[in-house]
This record gives sequence, structure tokens and C-alpha cells, in this order.
Amino acid sequence: MKIKNAKTIETIETAPNQLSNGLCRFLSSRFNLCQRWIVKHSLIILCLVASGLLAASCQSSALPTGKNAIVQRAVSGQTLEVLIPGSTPALIQQVRLLGISAPRLEQKPWGETAKRNLEQLLGERASVLIEEFVPAEKDPYNRIWASVWYRGNLLNESLVQQGYALAQGRSDPKYSQRLARAQEYARILGYGIWNPAQPLRQNPREIQTRSQRVQKITVFYD
Repeated sequence: MKIKNAKTIETIETAPNQLSNGLCRFLSSRFNLCQRWIVKHSLIILCLVASGLLAASCQSSALPTGKNAIVQRAVSGQTLEVLIPGSTPALIQQVRLLGISAPRLEQKPWGETAKRNLEQLLGERASVLIEEFVPAEKDPYNRIWASVWYRGNLLNESLVQQGYALAQGRSDPKYSQRLARAQEYARILGYGIWNPAQPLRQNPREIQTRSQRVQKITVFYD
């Protein structure tokens, strides 16, 4: 009789432990299942987020007023040399793309890659629309600040979206949100300078600021 009572007590004592272990195994299996689902569908979720950013940045809008120009060459990943036929005499002018900062040419390989991409994107003697920034003033290198439209697309935005430039610096408030969304899109998908295998490690503006500081010191001592 005592033995039976001992077995009964042992069974009662071990029951909570068995229930606890079973619950832990169940929760663990559910967690592993959720984890596998997240890993399996992470690419789909990432693509959906990127698609939303792309759709938001590509909202159709009427072309602004500006000057028609013919591209002569790409000076860098952020500067074009254009011919403005409407002026008398015909004027060749350098245009600094507004609101973006492309890698400098000395930042290899990103600087040359950004320039080459701009050349390939526009081709030879492309017709573009120059939307000058107001107030119309030039930068220290005598370039005009402008948003450039090519085949109905904002070129400044396209370069950021493809990962060939950063959305930073002086910008037109009309397009600042578009540039920010384009940069987030490129960053999420790892395009161009956001490629984790070969990222751009130094901000082009930091190099430019340091270069300008050195030039000022040199002029001072001359």
C-alpha cells in the first residue's frame, strides 16, 4: 500500500515537469518555424519595401519650365557640360546637378564609375531640360546649380536611385523628398556605392572640404 502511494506521489510530482517540457518543445518548434518563414520571405519583404520607395519616387509630374540644352560631355558624376542653343551667341555652360554628391574622380573606382555611368546614360549629344535653381547663382567653380530632366525623368534622382551619388548638399525643396526616397531605395538594395562588398567609405564632401581648406592655406602663404 505504501509503495502504491509513493508511485502516486512521484507521478503527481513529475507531471508538471513533463507539461513544462512539452510546452517548451512546442514553443521552440513554433519559434523555429517563424524564424524559417522570416528567412524564406525576407527577400520578398525587402523587395516590397524597395518597390514602395521606387513607386513613391517615380510619381508622375509635369515637366517644369527651363532651358533646353544639348549635352557636350560629362565632366564628372555630378557635372555636365552643355550647349544652350537659345543664347546669343550659343553658350557652353557647366551644370552642377543639384541636391546630389557623386564620388570624386580621385575616389577610385567609384568616381570614374559614376562619370562613365552618366556618359552611358545620356549617350552622345543628348537633349536635356535645365531647371535652374532659384536664386540663380553659380558655385565657386562657376557652374550653375540645376535639376536636369532627361526623357521625362529627373536625372539627379536617377543617379541617386542607381547608387551612383548621395542625396546631400544644396537641394531644391521641391525634390528633396524624392532624392531621399531614391537614396533609401539604393541603400536597401545595395546598389553602386551601397554595395556591401565594395562600399564608398568616405563622403565626397569631406574630401572637397579638405581640398578647399588646403587651397586657402596655399593662397594665404603665397
